[in-house]
Amino acid sequence: MLSIPDLSWMGARVVFGDPVYDSIALSEQRFKEIRTALPPHGTVGYLTDDIYDEGRYYLVQYALAPVVVNRSVEHPLIIVDLRNPDALDNVTREHALVPLHDFGKGLMLFRRGQR
Repeated sequence: MLSIPDLSWMGARVVFGDPVYDSIALSEQRFKEIRTALPPHGTVGYLTDDIYDEGRYYLVQYALAPVVVNRSVEHPLIIVDLRNPDALDNVTREHALVPLHDFGKGLMLFRRGQR
């Protein structure tokens, strides 16, 4: 038998959606286009200005699997995922990254340049 709080929670999930599922669905949608620009397998680098958001990094890994996403710029292709677009110049200059494509909303693909 379900209690009233249980039914309320179930109703809230139906009306408002499951926050975990919504995060995954939004992440998959956000990375849909960049996925077509990546190899079908292998490892790509990942760089973000939000180094404290582990959940964001795990959502990227999930959305791009089976491609392995590694927090490093030591790969031929690097995904740059910025919350603050103003950080772009510092990030690319510091790591000698060459832009390949801007997918919008802070999501870009770079290749490693010469240092």
